[in-house]
Amino acid sequence: MPETIEMGTMIPQRRQLVTESWKSLSPNGAMVGAIFYRRLFEIDPSLRPMFSGVTLDDQIRKLVTMLDLVVHWLDVPDKLVPALKSWVSDTRRTAFRTTTTGKSEPRSSARSRRVWATSSRRS
Repeated sequence: MPETIEMGTMIPQRRQLVTESWKSLSPNGAMVGAIFYRRLFEIDPSLRPMFSGVTLDDQIRKLVTMLDLVVHWLDVPDKLVPALKSWVSDTRRTAFRTTTTGKSEPRSSARSRRVWATSSRRS
């Protein structure tokens, strides 16, 4: 059976490694976040519109805060798992909207269409 935080089966050595790694990285959290998002958008540029509603600095702060929470609560999966699920749900809700056809799309796409529709009516 693989290790999972949710099942509380993360081995102590791995927990310690995660904690020590984050302890050394967290003082440079802004740089860690910037590197994370730069690499994320290099790997999959189509994800960039998901973050158009916030500044990259704000998103980096959110990421670092969530990483702090995860590391702090590694030993308390009954608190960590619901917090992560709630965060993911909130992120999806604010990053996407449902179209009239029932499909999800990045909010930035919807915003772009509204701007285009409004500007084309003025012409």
